[in-house]
Amino acid sequence: MALSLRRPLSLPIPPWFLSLLILGSLATPGLTAESYRIVEVSGTVQVKRQGQGNAVPVSMGTALSLGDRLLAGQGSWAKILCDNAISIWRINAGEIKGVAYGCPRSVRIALRSSRSIEGFIGDVDATVPYALSPRKSAIRAVQPLLRWNPVPGATRYQVTLMGIDNNWSTETSETQVRYSGEIPLEEGLPYVIRVKTDTGVSAQQPSSLLFWRIDAETEATIAAAEAELDTQDLSPLGNLLARVELYRQFELFSEAIDLLNAWVTEETATPQTPDSATDPQADPPVPAVAVPAVSVQQLLGELHQTIGLNQLALDHYSQALALAQTQADLPGQAQAQWDQAEALWLLGRKEDSAAAWRVAQDLYRTWGDEEQVTLAHSSFNFRMYQGIQIEIGGTLGRPLVKGSRGVSGPGSL
Repeated sequence: MALSLRRPLSLPIPPWFLSLLILGSLATPGLTAESYRIVEVSGTVQVKRQGQGNAVPVSMGTALSLGDRLLAGQGSWAKILCDNAISIWRINAGEIKGVAYGCPRSVRIALRSSRSIEGFIGDVDATVPYALSPRKSAIRAVQPLLRWNPVPGATRYQVTLMGIDNNWSTETSETQVRYSGEIPLEEGLPYVIRVKTDTGVSAQQPSSLLFWRIDAETEATIAAAEAELDTQDLSPLGNLLARVELYRQFELFSEAIDLLNAWVTEETATPQTPDSATDPQADPPVPAVAVPAVSVQQLLGELHQTIGLNQLALDHYSQALALAQTQADLPGQAQAQWDQAEALWLLGRKEDSAAAWRVAQDLYRTWGDEEQVTLAHSSFNFRMYQGIQIEIGGTLGRPLVKGSRGVSGPGSL
């Protein structure tokens, strides 16, 4: 995170906060490769991943990488969000094109952080009031809503928002409160919230708790991009997926999570009507989430993993897996298993992580994608080089460089 300090610091800085600021700047993850996403699809559209042998169907929300190729069947089409999170192009029936075919050749709006936070387990202790939002995220709100983990047995919480030039505190019986301090949050400066229960329990201060306000120029850029997306003739879900990618590129992770959670809440509360309301044999109403829900749960998992809430990330990956299983979606199941393996690793559950990677390999092998089998194995070998001693078959390979869909580079299997 780049911090813009516009004026000399005239106030004393607590030593713990200064060390936290330094750690936060060092802990910023690396950058991912270009990212594209399906935001609308009709009929049968498939993607042939770079290096993969088989093409697989896409759905709304499917993530794509540079080098992937799309194949649109007869009577089918799809809209692809470009890596600048604004431009959208359409592939029509019978066409075969690379994912970047209709995208402008321009510099991306911003660089998105990787979701992996190496070596950081994250907040998993349910007895601690750790911060939920905002954390390791940019914000736009001048008076952000602060949320934290509810602690069993606690009836009141003391909430403190701290910054270089701010130290605001309040008490509440709720598990969220809106900042109402007289001092406005400065653009670009880091802030952190500390919550303490009436039983004396408080969370530690990992660097992932830092959040910061974007500047006015950046906020105007985002607003203009949102307005542009509103002209793209997208469905409500397509517009939402595009906005989430936009927010990710500007590190508005908390805002992206709120958008997706609102969609899940609304959709799961809205039952679909059976094909024939008069048919007594018709299936009962089901939540109107269908295929896109898999991608939405995967996105929620990635976003929570990015901000260091790896247990919540695992929960969302598990939901994505369950949805993919009900739809007999082997690619979706394999990706969810892969994601689970990553989250389990970060949570310190090495054996469970190894088991998930094995299942991912088996699923890729089931539909004949040996390239992904190799990548899944190599990805786990990469983790083994970081300290794990569990074998999943084969010999240990050389460490690999992670890409947007796993790893790339040589490795012995």
